[in-house]
Amino acid sequence: MGTELIVLAAMTVVCPAWIFFQRWIAKHDPDAPGVEGCRGSCGSRCTGACERETQVHQV
Repeated sequence: MGTELIVLAAMTVVCPAWIFFQRWIAKHDPDAPGVEGCRGSCGSRCTGACERETQVHQV
């Protein structure tokens, strides 16, 4: 039972940390390979790769 609680606690910490890390990477280096930019749901908050993508589609 103790091992399962340790694993559960570890996953509870690691999963959100990974999500925040990915968001931090996307904010600081939007052109990094594998970084997903916003896809229209962020409206006027789009910056970086989103802005360039929008400009390419408007041309």
